[in-house]
Amino acid sequence: MPNLKLIDSWSQSQESFTQKVEDQILRICKFNPSQNISLDSLNNFLINFFSRKSKKVRCKITFECAKSLQIDYDEAVKIAAAVEIIHNASILHDKISDEFSESIKNKVSLNNSLISGDFLISSAFFLISSINNTCLGDLIKIISSSIMVTSIGQIRDLAHEKKRFNLNDDLITFCYKSGSLIVLPIELCSKLHTSQDHSDLLHELKFNLGTAYQIADDIDDIESDLKD
Repeated sequence: MPNLKLIDSWSQSQESFTQKVEDQILRICKFNPSQNISLDSLNNFLINFFSRKSKKVRCKITFECAKSLQIDYDEAVKIAAAVEIIHNASILHDKISDEFSESIKNKVSLNNSLISGDFLISSAFFLISSINNTCLGDLIKIISSSIMVTSIGQIRDLAHEKKRFNLNDDLITFCYKSGSLIVLPIELCSKLHTSQDHSDLLHELKFNLGTAYQIADDIDDIESDLKD
């Protein structure tokens, strides 16, 4: 017999799903159980950071993948929120390395980015740990691996700034830096759906989607700079 509750949940729009994800993220940003005044600055920083305009690409990928696989709706929301949180943590940490010379002059900005990034990564693991599924350990391993690969990608990206252009090296860096997080929601939904190994397909997805996404993102940056 079909799961009518699940079918009804997935009848909701992508916009409704995204709103639930944003609400989940906002609750994380406001996390301050003891109403500790010292946490107010962290809460305000995160709330302002997430209020900026965002494409929510990973959230949209989660929606489409989870809906097609008929993953539990609430679990899909947690996956989307966790992946968006990790992505934004990587942005905060990238900001430190990209603007270190400028940020070092403003220790408050530097500290906020560092601490907030760490806080978000921990929050992502907290969210995923609340998923009641026998493959929970595998989900945590997938997220851990994705964060590690993304970090390696950032290290490679920083190293490339001092080297001459090399297409093969850049493509590998795109796969590591962007592909890992772009495909993360697909990996997590896939693991919830089946125990079959799709590692070869997922690796190919990381390379292709990571490359396409990074090229499109770089073009957006160039066009934005030209307008300025």
